[in-house]
Amino acid sequence: MKENFSETKQNNLYNILHLHVTPTTDLSGTNIAAGTTSLFSLNRRQKSITFFFLFLTSLLVYRNCYDIRIPTDSFSFLLIVKNYGVSGLLHNYYSIGLALVADTVFLLGYNLFGSSTIGWFLSAMFFHSLNALLILLISLRLFVSFSVPGNFTLALFAALLFLLSPYQTEVLLWTPRIINYVIAGTFILLSVYYMIKYSQNEKRTDLILFHVSFILATLSFETSLSFPAIPACYFILYRFIHRQSLKIKNILLNIVLPQAIILFMYFLTCKLWLGNWILHYGAKIHLDFSFSLAMGNTIKYLAKFFLLYRYLPASRHEFLHDILHTDISNNYTIWLFAVATISLTGFLFYRSFSINKQNATLLLFLFLAFLIMLIPVINLDTTFLGAVFSDRYGYLPSTFFYLFLSVFIYLLFKKAGGYVCAGLLIVNFVCLSATIPLWNEASDYSKRLIHNFIPHMSEQNIYVLNMPDNYNWIMTYRNGFASTSEFIYEKKLKHLNEISGFYMTSPGDSVKVTRNDSLSFLVESMPARKSFLSKGTWAKSYETDSYSVSFSENLSSFTITFKDKIPDNAAMFYVAGDQWRKVKVR
Repeated sequence: MKENFSETKQNNLYNILHLHVTPTTDLSGTNIAAGTTSLFSLNRRQKSITFFFLFLTSLLVYRNCYDIRIPTDSFSFLLIVKNYGVSGLLHNYYSIGLALVADTVFLLGYNLFGSSTIGWFLSAMFFHSLNALLILLISLRLFVSFSVPGNFTLALFAALLFLLSPYQTEVLLWTPRIINYVIAGTFILLSVYYMIKYSQNEKRTDLILFHVSFILATLSFETSLSFPAIPACYFILYRFIHRQSLKIKNILLNIVLPQAIILFMYFLTCKLWLGNWILHYGAKIHLDFSFSLAMGNTIKYLAKFFLLYRYLPASRHEFLHDILHTDISNNYTIWLFAVATISLTGFLFYRSFSINKQNATLLLFLFLAFLIMLIPVINLDTTFLGAVFSDRYGYLPSTFFYLFLSVFIYLLFKKAGGYVCAGLLIVNFVCLSATIPLWNEASDYSKRLIHNFIPHMSEQNIYVLNMPDNYNWIMTYRNGFASTSEFIYEKKLKHLNEISGFYMTSPGDSVKVTRNDSLSFLVESMPARKSFLSKGTWAKSYETDSYSVSFSENLSSFTITFKDKIPDNAAMFYVAGDQWRKVKVR
């Protein structure tokens, strides 16, 4: 077999891990190792060495992140776990999704680490490194399934590209709340691994583990629910390469039917236990697959992953909007991009099939798997094009994307493929190194802000005019200020009114407060271009029993008006950088 990397470098790497090639036969009895490809069989020791290499690499790269604390949602959920303990699992911790497995891990983590940032950080890195190892093992087996001349180095590149992607920081550093993404990723990858093993040996043990892993994935996070389409694609394409393999009847009975039953039981449980078929954001959002929304967001994800769009020069915005006059929210533009993208993709796969059926089939499977895992998140927020926020939605799709990318580069550049992958790995590292400091800044800001509020925690009726929602689009105190005060400082705020959320970009950001009359105040953002937020979205005017809030059309100012009188015990504050300024209310 002709390798695309020098034999000397390969042998050095193999000697380090003491790798060996195990002759393997496919279902037709052909000796795979003696044919067009080989299956590198890693024993337990070799897998352990590889895992610790990946784990130590992640710790080294994220070495300045041990003490990052992102309070949004994290401490509110920890308080629920603290108050309800194991019995809370019976009520799903009153969560917005059916995530019993992730919640159990959360409960164990709370009992082990409490609010310790180091413990949660190491847990996230452990699962993330495990996912990278699973990508490596899946790669080696996929090379066999599709008779592609892959190798250990190529599989390692895929794992490292995933491990060091600059788009994984939100999942890894917004802990403990977002750790469910990496847990779901682990079980999805285990499902894929055992699916491939079953296709190669038809062992019932692998079939059972395949289905069990999928069940655990669905009970970790709902974005796993599109996964059954991946086995369907895999076995169709696998039979395209190995026509004498699994019978269609066996695939339907052993794969398709059990997966359908699992999905049905999941949704039935949601309805009977939690009252709705579709949880989290609800059916209105999760089932909105309008062409303009789905296709527009798909194009954004392609730009995110293929072009590293967020890390392109800042002039990219002017180039697209001012020179090319493109607007991805415009239906005409979406149709134009859609036709161009589909045509180009179709042409490339057509050409690939005409050159090498096995290579093209593997690439097609990985690309389809990437798109399938995008389905549950394709109608959600896409702030990721310009900021870190919402990067988490791309975590599960990225498990397939980076494998697709490494194989594509390997097959396209042939002997130079290793150097191209190495270059891309360096680019990933540089982009990641530029992203991590943003998390340190947001974490430090959050800590300073709540520490400076300690003298005011005894106030009986608190009004915060501009609670910092995020710092450069990294969450700070959206839904997390009161719970952080209670969990970290053991100070339960009596009555906290968060009038609006505020987008912070620098320590000098603040608001200007002007008293209109005895009952109303005008609050203007400084600088004036900034928009106010409310519960994670752009602000909307609203009314409570005691006051009303009316936002300007451009959301850069609002007026708060008390209905009868300002409460005698009212204490009104606004945030100026990391300091608290008290407003004179009487």
